[in-house]
Amino acid sequence: MAKPKGKDQIQYPTFEKAEDDKTAKFIVEVEGKKLRVHREYLAQFSPQWKKLMLVVHKDDNKIEFQGHKLEDIRELFQCLYPCFKPIDDSNVDSLMTSAIAFEIETIKTRVRSFIELKLDEQLNGRMGGTVNHMTQILERADKFDMQDIVEKCSQWFAKQSTSKVQDAIRRVSAETGLILARDRMVYVDKKLREADKKNKDLEQKLQVLQITADK
Repeated sequence: MAKPKGKDQIQYPTFEKAEDDKTAKFIVEVEGKKLRVHREYLAQFSPQWKKLMLVVHKDDNKIEFQGHKLEDIRELFQCLYPCFKPIDDSNVDSLMTSAIAFEIETIKTRVRSFIELKLDEQLNGRMGGTVNHMTQILERADKFDMQDIVEKCSQWFAKQSTSKVQDAIRRVSAETGLILARDRMVYVDKKLREADKKNKDLEQKLQVLQITADK
């Protein structure tokens, strides 16, 4: 493994350390590559793994993950083995996809925390959120069915231009698109009513001034 540069110089222990551990006797095969793991450790994270590793494949000590990419499984194992590898923009999508497939609540929770942190940085930062970052958060929340985060993103987009809202709608599911359109219409209607009230108040003041001038 190449040595990271700059801010990535920290070396995080990964599951590959298991290759040097004689207690790691279970083999997970992905795309023809055999990975040595501690099945008792991994089994605690996934009900699927618990059944497959400790029951179905108890005697042969080997299992094949079909339909999964080697790089995705490596990334998943690295984020489960201590020390936990951090979740960032480079691995969050593949991790959540794997976590859903294998029912790994630990990773789901960590991914959600990562996305919530990103959202909080955007909503409470000095920049007040940028369209690109908010769109990325919205897309992930939509993809992984994080409805509360979708709602918060929609409230933010409602205050943006119609063209930006339309662009966001094109990037998400039909259900989320309806939420974006609804919140935008509610916001515009509110602003129109506020403007109408201001106009009426102004008209009343002008009438009073005219009456006063006529006297």
